[in-house]
Amino acid sequence: MKLNYEILLPFKFNACKHHWLFFIEFVRNSDDNQVINLLESWCNNYIDFYTGNLTPERICDELANILKLNNCFNSNDFNNSLKQNNGYKRITISDQSQWILRKSDDPVRYIHLHPSRTGANTVRFKGSTLKTALAVAQLLAETHGELNLDIINKARIKTGLSPVKNVQKSKGLAKCLDYISSYKI
Repeated sequence: MKLNYEILLPFKFNACKHHWLFFIEFVRNSDDNQVINLLESWCNNYIDFYTGNLTPERICDELANILKLNNCFNSNDFNNSLKQNNGYKRITISDQSQWILRKSDDPVRYIHLHPSRTGANTVRFKGSTLKTALAVAQLLAETHGELNLDIINKARIKTGLSPVKNVQKSKGLAKCLDYISSYKI
């Protein structure tokens, strides 16, 4: 996945925040401070990542074609269609991933999109879980150690999070570490 991409107008899409392969490339090609700054901007909100193989450009192309077929690609038609659908549209594209489209605050990029949290090829992580998992993966690689409370707390402190008193069976952290380790960051 290339870090330079061109998002088709009129879409507004943060690939680093919503496209897993793009995010992985960003992490691989950035220094620790850049990654930490990015993650801090996401706070502790939930983040939905698209995990399929379509590029951001291809996703936008498919969505544009569907909107054009349904006569709701131009700004007025798009906004009118949102009024009929509680302020958003959910669209399924070729790989069965689902995308949520909302009105953006940008008059040129008036369609804000992100993956549906319940669709195919989507994974959801809490921002703090993602921060912890990335730092844990880095510490484990540096120390060749095993996952334990000490490593988790070092990772949390490194990313500005509070340490924890015990390790709970964290499905979120384990899942996030599995995703990260499968891409060998």
